[in-house]
Amino acid sequence: MEKVHDIKELGTLATTEYTYGKILQLNDDKEWYKIGDRKILISVKAKVKAGVDLTKMSEQDIVEKDDQTIQLTLPAPEIVSFDMNPNDIRTEMQDVNGFRTNFSQDEKVKILQLGEERIRTEMQESNILSDARKNARVFLTDFYKDMGYETVIIEFKPSEDGKK
Repeated sequence: MEKVHDIKELGTLATTEYTYGKILQLNDDKEWYKIGDRKILISVKAKVKAGVDLTKMSEQDIVEKDDQTIQLTLPAPEIVSFDMNPNDIRTEMQDVNGFRTNFSQDEKVKILQLGEERIRTEMQESNILSDARKNARVFLTDFYKDMGYETVIIEFKPSEDGKK
């Protein structure tokens, strides 16, 4: 029975990685009192990993039904890392004319924050968590079948926002 509980020692099981890309465009030509206009186009990428934190499991979440059957109740899948690498952020185009000044670093940071918000929104609408659930199920089923179990029953707790 002791080796059954060793999966907690795996820690966070990251089973899915998505790369999201966004093109951010800002046209700053709406101010009538400034002569000229400014436009900028920035591309950003973020690598997002989702998985299951096995350290959140308790003794009651792993039940050996018999010598051939085991039942696991796993924590809900979650985002385990979000990485917007500065090397993946590029100013694709910048056009400043008239008496306008270039975009400041502070303005670019605000644009990047907007990009991160858009990626996080897109991420919630994607299948990343359902893919993480499916991949965790496959991994742990294979893991326990390799340990000699014929039947592996895997359920997931609901996420903290109430979604399954």
